Amino acid sequence: MAASAPASPIRIAGGALTGMSRLHRYIGNEFLRVWGLTFGSLALVSQLIEVFTRLRRYAGHAMPADSFTAYLLLRLPQTLLILMPITTLLAAIVALSLLSRRREVLAMRALGLSPLYLAAPILAFGVLVSGVLMTANWSVIPMATHKSEWIKNVKLLGKQEAALFGQNRQWLRLDRDRLMSIQLVHPTVDSLYGVTIYRLNASFELEEMIEAGSIEFTDSQWRITQGTRWRFQADRSVEVDELQHAPIDLGKLPADFREVVIDPDEMDGAQLGRYIEQLHQSGLDSARHEINYHTKFAIPAVSLLMVMIGVPLGLRGTRRPQMAQGISLAILISIAYAIIQGYTMALGNQNLLPPVMAAWFADGLLLAVGSGLLWRLR
Repeated sequence: MAASAPASPIRIAGGALTGMSRLHRYIGNEFLRVWGLTFGSLALVSQLIEVFTRLRRYAGHAMPADSFTAYLLLRLPQTLLILMPITTLLAAIVALSLLSRRREVLAMRALGLSPLYLAAPILAFGVLVSGVLMTANWSVIPMATHKSEWIKNVKLLGKQEAALFGQNRQWLRLDRDRLMSIQLVHPTVDSLYGVTIYRLNASFELEEMIEAGSIEFTDSQWRITQGTRWRFQADRSVEVDELQHAPIDLGKLPADFREVVIDPDEMDGAQLGRYIEQLHQSGLDSARHEINYHTKFAIPAVSLLMVMIGVPLGLRGTRRPQMAQGISLAILISIAYAIIQGYTMALGNQNLLPPVMAAWFADGLLLAVGSGLLWRLR
């Protein structure tokens, strides 16, 4: 009987790669199944809490069903961003723990496969989801958040739109015959910058215009720090007055102007960058906004960092108690991250930490812990 020809190295390698890709698909499918159940459950609970909270808070207001539904849907991207880190951490721990309890991880290790190799699909998912969330948090999520806040205030609470936003300015109607244009409303200091006030007569003709570099609220009164007033007379002549610390009645309090400022969470990356530049040019503190700018990347990166921690915790053993311990650790890690992140951001807002450190310090701790655990797993 003729001897069979030996299998070629290419066929052996191809078969091995096919087997490994199937193995990765199997582990990835197990992880995605657990991830889907976990995320669905957490998202459902968070939405139910949102519904009942809003229903109780807005009990005295008419709430059209279509507007309320649109509000909830537009809040979903922000909910996804918040839930994704804990979801990926729990899913990694539970999925790998289930594989370990069924002795499947042990069998794979017996074939000489390293734990990091087995965890490759889960780590790849962490990289993918963090990248997607970074892109979304730069553009889509702020836009959806801004629209949801508009629906909440205008459609659900019945508030009037306080301002119109142009490319770089905000326009407000102070009263029946005065319009106001503002370049910058400081979010914390009671000051307005780059202000122009127009007074119109009944025929919508311009009667008076005031331009002020800044207007400050001191001693319960608005004062023009330095500005110019033009009065347009019927004979087409113009009276010009220079104003220094002159009082002016705007008919509004500082809180009324801060309400029309777009929250940093509602600005996309490009808008926030331009706003920070305006603050710099005006010599104003921009720490809060710079921190928010950096967190547009730091918060989405947490999903990958949580996977780096979840993989070693999920591969620790095959006994049931270790899964429970892993879930408990996941919850504690998430709480610790939230506390540290909030604390460092508060320090950054007080200029006690640079904005980059304030935004990324908690991520750096997760990276150190995750890298250490993966190194030991190696």
